[in-house]
Amino acid sequence: MSNWDDKHTIKIISPGRINIIGEHLDYNGGDVLPMPIHLATEIHLIKKQGVIYEVESSQFENMLCRELKDDHLSDVKWHNYVIGVVCELMKISPLKIKGFKALITGSIPVGAGLSSSASLTCGLLRGLNGLFDLHISKKDMALIAQRVEHQYTGTPCGIMDQYAILFGEKDKALYLNCHTQENKLIDISLPDFQWVLFNSNVKHNLGDSAYEKRVFETKTALSIIQSKFPVYTHLAKVPLYLLKKCRKKMNDELYKRALYVIEEQNRVEQVVSLLTQNEFYRLGNILYQSHQGLSSLYDVSCVELDYLVDLTKSIDGVLGARMMGGGFGGCTLNLIEKTKVDSTIELVSSQYKERFKLECSPIRL
Repeated sequence: MSNWDDKHTIKIISPGRINIIGEHLDYNGGDVLPMPIHLATEIHLIKKQGVIYEVESSQFENMLCRELKDDHLSDVKWHNYVIGVVCELMKISPLKIKGFKALITGSIPVGAGLSSSASLTCGLLRGLNGLFDLHISKKDMALIAQRVEHQYTGTPCGIMDQYAILFGEKDKALYLNCHTQENKLIDISLPDFQWVLFNSNVKHNLGDSAYEKRVFETKTALSIIQSKFPVYTHLAKVPLYLLKKCRKKMNDELYKRALYVIEEQNRVEQVVSLLTQNEFYRLGNILYQSHQGLSSLYDVSCVELDYLVDLTKSIDGVLGARMMGGGFGGCTLNLIEKTKVDSTIELVSSQYKERFKLECSPIRL
């Protein structure tokens, strides 16, 4: 992209995110604990004359070029995130939005469970909001970005990623109720410990269809519970004893999904309490419990992720680990003593490569 004019340009840095605890709770009305990370999407925007917008990405081929009013989906998947943002903004402010050019670069690995898609949509919303003086609030941008995922890319996600990216702050976790969207920032001081990601560098094709299936399964489990206890509107808030009272009405699969959600909600509350007390060793054990639930109850792990988590259990200095993200690939999140980070990375990387003939990419946070 060339001929940039500083007078009518804007630059946005939109972070990726990790989630410390609470996987798959966002679409079940639960609480989550994400935080932004240093890996980010960088978006350069410039106004141009006319009704055409052009977007190119350093990570993908096929530049997007089309009219502002064209709402047809593209065969190129990444285009639809941009198309969705533009179409939703045209519904809100059709007279303010004009043509523009955008160049997208970034350091977030795609498919690693670090929310590269929400980073893109939220960053583009922030950029266009500023470029055209749309005065859209961060809360409304989060809801627009979620709507883009639902309606333009077919992903029935919750609101966690968007809120983490738009409301998160460095070195703080966002304690977010995904139903009410009430949230508060929690200081995370880790003088003796460090979060480290191990990217498995695999993404199994089952992931997208399984995500949609889990959304359907948990909604079905909730409807069964509601037939007897209609006061509960979100699965994550159902007490465990009430789930057990509905056990006979569910098949094994539905019961496992609901059991994971309810137990994970309890783990979120425990982790928040432990973080405020600096009880990091107990927190590490809960990370392992979370992974066990994701693997055996929610069935969204894979052999590579299970291997990475199990391997750390025998490594001195690792407090806890779990898979992170939608599942079937991506990263594990690990809490490690700072003095043991280098040796842990060396050991995990070599063992993983020997087992799977793949590089295991470490990311220090």
